[in-house]
Amino acid sequence: MTLVNGDVVHWHADAKGKGTATVEDKGAKSVFQTIESDEGFYVIPSDVEALVGRYLDRELFNVSSLVEQGYTDDAVNGIPVILQGKGAAAGTSRRGASKAPGLKVAKRLPSIASDVGTVERAGAVAFGDLLARAAARTKPGAPVQAVAGVDKIWLDQKVHVSLEDSVPQTGAPQAWEAGYDGTGTTIAVLDTGIDQGHPDFAGRIAASQNFTSETSVQDGHGHGTHVASTAAGSGAASQGLRKGVAPGAELVIGKVMDSKGSGSNSDIIAGMEWAAAQDGVDVINMSIGGTRSDGTDPMSQALNTLTSEHGVLFVVSAGNDGPGDSTLTYPATADAALTVGAVDKEGNLASFSSRGPRLGDQGIKPEITAPGVGIRAARARGTSMGLPVDDFYTSTSGTSMASPHVAGAVALLKQQHPGWGPATLKAALVNSAAPRDSVSVFAQGGGELDLARAIGTSVVSTPSTLSMGRLEFPHDGAEPVTKTLTYTNLGDQATTIDVHADLKDDKGTPAPAGMLTFAPTTATLAAGSSVEVAVTLNPSLGVNAQYSGSIMATDAADNLLAGTPIGFLKEPELYDLTIEGVQRNGIPAGDGSSVAVLDATNMSTFRRSSVPFVDGVATLRVPPGHYSVMSMIGTMEQGGGAYAYESQTMMGDPQVEITQDTHLVLDSREAVEITVDTPYSGATVVHHAIQYQRRSQKAGNLTQGWVGGDWPYYVSATDPVTMGVFNFGSKFELSASGAWMDLAYPEPGAIPADPSYVVSDQTTATVETSYYSDTPDQTYMRAAPGRLPWEGMAFGQFSNVDARTTRVEHYSANDTRFAQALVAKRPSGGLMWDRETGYKAGERLTQSWLGTPRTPNLDEGNEYTPASRPTTRLGNTLNVAIFEFGDSNSGDGVHYGSLGPFSSSDKAAFRLYQDGELYATGKRAFGTVPVDPRSRLRFELDVARDTDWWTTSTKTRTSWEFDSATTATAQPLPLLQVDYDVNVDLTNTAVHPKAGKGPFTIGLDVRHPAGAVASQIADVMAWVSYDDGQTWEQRPVKSVPGGTFQLTTDNRDGGGAVSLKVKATDADGNAVEQEVIRAYKLRP
Repeated sequence: MTLVNGDVVHWHADAKGKGTATVEDKGAKSVFQTIESDEGFYVIPSDVEALVGRYLDRELFNVSSLVEQGYTDDAVNGIPVILQGKGAAAGTSRRGASKAPGLKVAKRLPSIASDVGTVERAGAVAFGDLLARAAARTKPGAPVQAVAGVDKIWLDQKVHVSLEDSVPQTGAPQAWEAGYDGTGTTIAVLDTGIDQGHPDFAGRIAASQNFTSETSVQDGHGHGTHVASTAAGSGAASQGLRKGVAPGAELVIGKVMDSKGSGSNSDIIAGMEWAAAQDGVDVINMSIGGTRSDGTDPMSQALNTLTSEHGVLFVVSAGNDGPGDSTLTYPATADAALTVGAVDKEGNLASFSSRGPRLGDQGIKPEITAPGVGIRAARARGTSMGLPVDDFYTSTSGTSMASPHVAGAVALLKQQHPGWGPATLKAALVNSAAPRDSVSVFAQGGGELDLARAIGTSVVSTPSTLSMGRLEFPHDGAEPVTKTLTYTNLGDQATTIDVHADLKDDKGTPAPAGMLTFAPTTATLAAGSSVEVAVTLNPSLGVNAQYSGSIMATDAADNLLAGTPIGFLKEPELYDLTIEGVQRNGIPAGDGSSVAVLDATNMSTFRRSSVPFVDGVATLRVPPGHYSVMSMIGTMEQGGGAYAYESQTMMGDPQVEITQDTHLVLDSREAVEITVDTPYSGATVVHHAIQYQRRSQKAGNLTQGWVGGDWPYYVSATDPVTMGVFNFGSKFELSASGAWMDLAYPEPGAIPADPSYVVSDQTTATVETSYYSDTPDQTYMRAAPGRLPWEGMAFGQFSNVDARTTRVEHYSANDTRFAQALVAKRPSGGLMWDRETGYKAGERLTQSWLGTPRTPNLDEGNEYTPASRPTTRLGNTLNVAIFEFGDSNSGDGVHYGSLGPFSSSDKAAFRLYQDGELYATGKRAFGTVPVDPRSRLRFELDVARDTDWWTTSTKTRTSWEFDSATTATAQPLPLLQVDYDVNVDLTNTAVHPKAGKGPFTIGLDVRHPAGAVASQIADVMAWVSYDDGQTWEQRPVKSVPGGTFQLTTDNRDGGGAVSLKVKATDADGNAVEQEVIRAYKLRP
């Protein structure tokens, strides 16, 4: 994928998330910081680092998330972004963006004064230069000036549906009996569309609009239909049994997510703007979840603005990331949203339901809960979401299912009280909800939806929840905090309220008397009148803890009129941790330096991974405890420009106890250089990397690293930790005449006092490696990032290697695993890679790349790494994964290649036949397909690559035939493989016929895939062609010792190329036929 600054990252990961991420060299000496945690794998280039998190959304550099969202070069022509403008002036950001290189603007989102655009791949380097110049001139704390009129550039993220006898549980039948079914109201549902032909929606859809790339609002996923049915389905297909909460309401449908259940932020915001502007819409349901947020994200901003402008209430699912605290996803974090958690049929909070408090301000979210477990509602035709009940209904779980119950409840209240606005509707539902005593308000808000009480509401509070925020330590002598709660009498009779609270800390201990007081405590409200009550919190009382509960307004008979959720955090004991950083030249640390502070006991409670030094100092407030404090201090060239490094130093203390204000000095002049002694004179550093891993004692893991150029790295020794895990590692790529070294040095437990290493037969393996090429003057980009034992993803940089050369390569022989990749540089393409492998000290191996013939191959793994995508059968399902390209004569390595990201030069077609009948087709031989319990199967795979630098093996056609039956476990399919051994030189050209001694022979190794049931090879036949497969001539094949075969042919004079065709069968009837057009060249 091409990042917004022009850096290109190649990503290879298995199902467990282990693999490599490698960045192409774009000519600048950049440093890349890598951060691997439960949030993803981030690659942050040093030249724009100062803008990340401030001006550039951090998620623009979360490469694992970019892959998951499909923002890769083979799928999109650039990274989609939202350009948030300065103020609300329409077109402000558009005018600036129109002048920015590489940035193309597509549409306007007026609700957040933003434009939607794309940083196009072709112009990303120029756009990156613009960002780098802005980063270089921006001082800490100063406004960023990059794209004129743009305050922030957000990734236009994709969000997803919130998936994980409900209507009566809400109290809806009592509302129906009172005459309220939603008639005269309109519910908008922004989701995956709707099944327009479902009986439960007949005559109910007032308007619809499609915002996705699909052709209509028809629901191809099933989520939107289920949600709409829960809110307002008529139940017609079930004789009224499964009708929604507001069966009399009309529906407005905005399809903002596709048949895969995902949609972009910009499409969803556009849908929000459209729905809010539709005549008569009273409530908008969004069973949608993005990532965790503090409520300042673009979608939450849009929701707040549209609520204010259009007077419509948005009801939003909380998300399904529970049971942890602060797991809410946007737009559930928006102030104006009515955020809904999920409960089961007994009213117990669902474990998956996301909890608060909201990040940043301790805001109370969700505000209400509703049924969300095992919800039966309408099923879209042709879909299988959930557990289908019958053709018309399905059952599923999630806060997505809880939210439409509340949206339907809003419609009933709106019918009852047409004049109520969004704040009053929200308050009436929250204040009348039924809380569980054992559950925090940060998990349930006011409690479970109770429509029977809501329709009788006469008194509401504004706001509907009251967060007293975060009270900073120390608390002795702290000023009281006062906020206002306004009660309004919505009834037609005067009423007297008594205000008091039920408040407890997070251990269930009641708050002390006087901690929370009210003025007045009693008030009489005339019909339609309001009273303001001052709620005062005394921070000096009570323990340091999180408090939650309810402020209750009761009448003279002690009947509850309104319950207002209240919560706050009385901050625990905190101290200043001041970290002073010093460069090796004695200058205070600044640009190019940062520090990470992590809680060594439980990282989920405190983690700051990249805190910058400002004038040499970084200060944080932390609770007492044990912390990991690790920094990378860059010593910068004076006058060398931004991020011009002389050296980098890693130092710190992975386990330091904080019991008071603490001042740490990290002086990089005290560190020692990491050195590598090699047997080659003049060996130079090409790239190197340094990293550490810190795992806390209870929960949380962070791996942080830096990959840079040829300057020195220094470290300072650390002591072993007693809490959690600490590991350190360094990596080097060294070049010498005729030799290359990929070295990695894991140091479990601590940074050593003597970080010096030696390249020898006792520490490395030696691999003689050849690089073949069809054309002269070719350069390859090669990478072999070593993955240390604790790494999930290994990060590295590509380096150039000349084609048609042979060199000695050394690899560290320890617990490190190397995964190599090779790609043509001019033109870029033709990526080949191998499976991760390890090496033994003293090993001497051979390896070659891009030798011909190049034919399809299977992932069979090796002794170090099992196959990540084997071609198998499990039960009656085939799992097919056939890579389009594999090279020959590769020695001790097995290489894989697939279609390039730009398919103009690469083409493939796959066909599956069952008992002679065409059964399935695909553009590639990847995927799963069900088959009959027993049948004769044939795979056909055609592959072609048409590009100037790839002039041999230009086309292949392979067919495999085999009998297959149901299996109890996953079994490799018996696809016969043909490995070729052709005597060609580094130009993929065979020796001249006059230079040969005797006939020209080609080795043929016909074998079964690893793990497959193997029988003896029964017959092998072969043909050659000198006219690119127009005519074929059969040639003799004989078996040779070792179980292989030998084809004898002649290499005709006069140049050109030889094409090969091979047919082979085994004793069980498994067969393969393979044609390779222009398999190798002939010397003129």
